[in-house]
Amino acid sequence: METKQRKFDVHINRKSASVLREGEDVILQGLVASMGGELGSVVFFDSHRILETFYQWLENDSDVNRIFVIGGGDGTVSTIAQEVFSKKIDIPIGILPFGTCNNISRKLKFSMDYKVAANQIKGALQTRIDISTVNGIPFILIANLDKYGIQIAEMREHIRHKQTIQALGKAFRCVSGLYLSFAREAFKVTSYKGSEIDQCDENITGKSFFVTNTALSPKPAAAKNGANSRTQRIMTNVFAMDKDSDENMVFYTFQGGIQNLFGVLRSVWNGCWHQHCSMSERKVSRLVVNLPSGKVEPTVVEIDGEPIDTFYPLEIEKHPQALRVLSM
Repeated sequence: METKQRKFDVHINRKSASVLREGEDVILQGLVASMGGELGSVVFFDSHRILETFYQWLENDSDVNRIFVIGGGDGTVSTIAQEVFSKKIDIPIGILPFGTCNNISRKLKFSMDYKVAANQIKGALQTRIDISTVNGIPFILIANLDKYGIQIAEMREHIRHKQTIQALGKAFRCVSGLYLSFAREAFKVTSYKGSEIDQCDENITGKSFFVTNTALSPKPAAAKNGANSRTQRIMTNVFAMDKDSDENMVFYTFQGGIQNLFGVLRSVWNGCWHQHCSMSERKVSRLVVNLPSGKVEPTVVEIDGEPIDTFYPLEIEKHPQALRVLSM
């Protein structure tokens, strides 16, 4: 009986950074050259149709010899991961880096050059990675719980579309809020280690609050790591992730303030900003983040680079080895 050759069906966000920079025809030629006969279908989709094209593939093309590969940045990849996790769809997901930072691809040890990664993925192995959730909404890398995370996401969109003036304006407002404003946010936080409460209704104040699914492991901003522009290299290094953190998430709090501005900038350049005295970090298996008033109120959190509507209290949990992916 003849064995079918494995095929990789690649679905690419046509608004991702690499596609906008190089064009769809060049991307397609690069994939054909890298993957040869193992390349199956290639679909360029508009962002709002990502789930539509995914379910079309599930209905028409899903097979033990066909692998679904999502091409885009961290937000695009996270959208598919959220759907697969939430709906308990038991398939492996391949990932190709076409976005701005591509930290999920980096975490899985793929090259940041999509042509090299396309060649690598042919020999990649299936593995399972951890997922965390905010009020049931999954994330692979990071959930920002404050308004500055949304500003960073908007700045990234301006950079993607080469809107330099708008990106600089957003960056100025973000930096001004973090370092020049005296206002701080306050939360009541209950944290868990395993099934046991570590801290109950702890009062926490600061400028920025975020939870990472894996520990941060930033590199010096000047380090060479295969990214295709200096801006992208710096952003990627600053938010580089480490391996899974002993089945724990990591909760970071940043105090901001003018007195910390130059120290943080220096530590960003040196690759150790997460260890600066204005930062605190705590390994947790579960978090409940509430407003001091205890009221249920709507809010927006940034999940893997995308703004998501949700509400307080925020219940954040870790789900070990919950997602099947291809990894080097």
